[in-house]
Amino acid sequence: MHYHGKSTTFRLNQPSVAIFYDGAVGRPMPIPEELQKSWDEAIDYTEVKKDPEKALEILRYAWDHSENEAQRAKTLMYAADAGSELGLIDQKNQKTHWQKAYKNYTKALSFDPKSKGTRRRMNKLASMMDEKAISLGLGFQMFDEGNPTPLGILAIFASIFVVLAAFKILFDNPEGNPVVVLEVIYTVDGQEIKGEIEIELYSDDAPLHVESFISHVENFRYDFNEFHRVIDGFMIQGGDIEHKKGSGG
Repeated sequence: MHYHGKSTTFRLNQPSVAIFYDGAVGRPMPIPEELQKSWDEAIDYTEVKKDPEKALEILRYAWDHSENEAQRAKTLMYAADAGSELGLIDQKNQKTHWQKAYKNYTKALSFDPKSKGTRRRMNKLASMMDEKAISLGLGFQMFDEGNPTPLGILAIFASIFVVLAAFKILFDNPEGNPVVVLEVIYTVDGQEIKGEIEIELYSDDAPLHVESFISHVENFRYDFNEFHRVIDGFMIQGGDIEHKKGSGG
């Protein structure tokens, strides 16, 4: 894996917009005063005072004042920022702090998938974790709240399979082609194996296809999609992204 530069600190942008918009009807959604105050204090404790634990305490209170998905996404993003900083300070427990932070970024994106700021932060943290050989910590879950997960279903019904676990954009350099990272999980004789595949996208040669592909990546459309055909040295072929099945021609 090749990364451009190394990140040692997280810089947080001070919020400058005081309203969200309701995407369904286009009405402005004012941010509650207490929530905005909590966000501002959390940023200050994380970035300036270097007390991310206090920031997390404030953000737990802020969660109760988050009234819609956009506000919950932002609260989770700031909690992830604080967790990332805490991992830099408390290096003995760095793995735990960073895995929790990554999970919070993931949750934030589930509320607001189009947030480029959250995705940039998450990818930066993923790069730092990769440098320290720290796993993302998402784990292999058979059940979530009593319901079988996509990976759980695959494990139950298939002894050998390949599943596309997640795509993430590594960088998008205006001087070069965008690169995405494909995280894959497969099992052989019951042993789970994980790996990553870098994919360079040639925007000049296929601009519409690349734009469509990146849009699907940013909206998690490929996550947990099973491959049904792997031809060594030639291609990998997956099922449809709507039903997440490894079926096809």
